[in-house]
Amino acid sequence: AVESASVLREDEAVTGWAALAWLGGAWFDGTHDGVRHRPVTVVARRNVRAQTGFEVSQEFLHPDEILVVDGLRVTVPVRSVTFEMRYADGLGGAVEAIDMACYSDLVSIAEVMAYVGQLGPVTGIQQARDALVEAEENSWSPRETGMRGVWTRRAGLPKPRCNIPVFALDGHHIGTPDLLDPATG
Repeated sequence: AVESASVLREDEAVTGWAALAWLGGAWFDGTHDGVRHRPVTVVARRNVRAQTGFEVSQEFLHPDEILVVDGLRVTVPVRSVTFEMRYADGLGGAVEAIDMACYSDLVSIAEVMAYVGQLGPVTGIQQARDALVEAEENSWSPRETGMRGVWTRRAGLPKPRCNIPVFALDGHHIGTPDLLDPATG
């Protein structure tokens, strides 16, 4: 991210997964499934050529959407996660992006919903809207999010509860399952 940002001016910034990682987001490691490396995305307002390791977005960037954190200009979390949701390989990836940004306390679903609601017809906006319907602020890992997608989209089951503590009748904590269907246990 730092190397990619070296070509940027003050009104340009790093966005997407790299910005979320720089802001302390867990699970934003710059890979697809922990294997294939992903390029860093920078938002440039002028003609900057992509180079090995980074790609360029020339979407509009308002100055209020730029933060300087430890010397690196990044887009604010809500814009960064929305970018990830819009450009994810599919709905599952978009849901994973918002779930993990929520897990890291970088955004809330309500905040992203408000931001997405103000966007016009931009690339991937419908995928971002669809991901918001399935988002969960209490998912603790990408695997939980993926399993929730299998549970709801593939199996057609009702949305499970995520990471809620379960107690015995005497009040003793039994455990905190990743996913739980309260009706069937």
